Amino acid sequence: MSSTYQGNAPLIETPELLTSAVKELDDELAKVPNNKKKWFATALERAPELCDVVFKLKHLRYELFNVEVSKTNV
Repeated sequence: MSSTYQGNAPLIETPELLTSAVKELDDELAKVPNNKKKWFATALERAPELCDVVFKLKHLRYELFNVEVSKTNV
């Protein structure tokens, strides 16, 4: 089940939604070939504390929990 928001109703951020969305984003990022995510590897190496769940949630919120779009902007 995708956590992607697809509607006009207000999005209620439940703990389940947040956990599911971050896991889905992590799963999608894992599918991206390493040569296509050098930027993310560099960020993890230089400042891993800035690539945490809070960072990922900021991107997910900005894209209304659309994981496909968020993974390209992380």
